[in-house]
Amino acid sequence: MWKSIVLLGFVALSILLSGCAHHIDAESTFNDKEVAADLEELSIDVKLPTILPFEAYKLMSTAYPEGKAQSYSLNIFARPEDKEVLAITAVEGTLRVPLQAEEVELEVGEVGYYSEQGDVASVVWEDAGVSYQVQHICEENSKLFTKQGFITFINQFE
Repeated sequence: MWKSIVLLGFVALSILLSGCAHHIDAESTFNDKEVAADLEELSIDVKLPTILPFEAYKLMSTAYPEGKAQSYSLNIFARPEDKEVLAITAVEGTLRVPLQAEEVELEVGEVGYYSEQGDVASVVWEDAGVSYQVQHICEENSKLFTKQGFITFINQFE
C-alpha cells in the first residue's frame, strides 16, 4: 500500500513537472465588449487566444474594416509594473515573414515562423486566408515566451 502511494505521488509529480517545462501558466482570460464589437465590423474570421499567460490589465482593440485588406489589432497589457504586452495583429492576406525567423510546426500541420530579438518574441503564421503576427514584449527576458511556449500559446487560439 505504501509503495503504491509513493509511486502514485511520483507519477503525478513527474506529469506535472514535464507539463510545465513547455507550458504557459494560464492566469487569465478576457471577455471584453469592445473586442466583440470591433470583430463584428470585420468580414474576416479572426482567431484570438482563449487563455492568457497573465492577467489582462488593459486592452486596446482596433478593427480596420476599410481598405484593400481588412485587419485587426489587439494589444493586451499586464500590470504596469510587469512591463509585459501581447500584441496580436490579424490581416486579410499574407504578412511578410521576418528575415531571421525559424520555421516551426503549429497544430494540425500549419507552419509558423518564430523569431526572438532582445525583449520581443514573435510568431507569424497564416490560417484560412488570415495572417497573424503575435508579439510577446517583456522587459524581463526571463518571462519571455520560449519557442515551445509560444507554439503552445498559439495553438489555443480560437
